[in-house]
Amino acid sequence: MLTSPTSLANLGRLSGPSVLRFALTRSLALFPVLFFVFFLASAGCATARFAPPSAPLRITSNVPDATVWVDDHLVAKVSDFAKGEKRLPVGFHRIEIRAPGYFSYFQELEVHPDAPVSVQAPLHQLLD
Repeated sequence: MLTSPTSLANLGRLSGPSVLRFALTRSLALFPVLFFVFFLASAGCATARFAPPSAPLRITSNVPDATVWVDDHLVAKVSDFAKGEKRLPVGFHRIEIRAPGYFSYFQELEVHPDAPVSVQAPLHQLLD
């Protein structure tokens, strides 16, 4: 029986303790490499992380408390978009501005990378 395995080919002919010794010596030899790879991955060096392309969005309306819906998802109030600090992902979007007692405003737009988008949404009161 083999007592000190030297190759992977001998693994099938080893007993329990010899297999364990073989596995430990191989894994201990790989430990520095695995530690270095883990360190790089956790530091952010192994994979680059980029923010998806977007563009600044500015919305103005005569009703600052109106809600902004982008692609049928509630995003914020119009007053939050007044400065143009919020961003919208690149692509086609449907903007809706809603306020109680007013007709909704709709606009479909195509957003291009870093091209500022401005929406003026005049809301008209509902007729009783």
